[in-house]
Amino acid sequence: MTGKSKIPPELAAQMTPEVRAFVESLLLRIAELEEALGPPKNPRNSSLPPGS
Repeated sequence: MTGKSKIPPELAAQMTPEVRAFVESLLLRIAELEEALGPPKNPRNSSLPPGS
C-alpha cells in the first residue's frame, strides 16, 4: 500500500506480518470500492426527489 498505513501503530505492533498485510489489502480494496462509488447522491446531484 502506498503512503502511510491507516492501521494505528499500537495495533500494527500486535499483528503478525501476515495479518498486517491482509488488513492493508482489505483497506486498499475498501478505498478502491469507495472511489468507484463516487460522491454520495443527494437531491442536488441526482434524480432523487427533495424528500429523500
